[in-house]
Amino acid sequence: MIVQVFIREWTAEVLELVKSLKDIPFVTDVIVSRGRRNQVVADSVKVWDEDDRGTPEDSIYEFAVSVKLSEIVPSASS
Repeated sequence: MIVQVFIREWTAEVLELVKSLKDIPFVTDVIVSRGRRNQVVADSVKVWDEDDRGTPEDSIYEFAVSVKLSEIVPSASS
């Protein structure tokens, strides 16, 4: 999974976030870019925004679980 972190300014919290995202086993790359809002995008899907209540790491795990569930659970229409 490729994760892109958009940040307004570089802070110690952002550095800790990048380090923690790199420690997640299924995250292959972490790309940091400047943006207007702090947000995290995983595989081209926005999973966390600065207005969200949860942490970016939790959002990454929730997204990964939803992707795996969609692979496991067969679709109802055949």
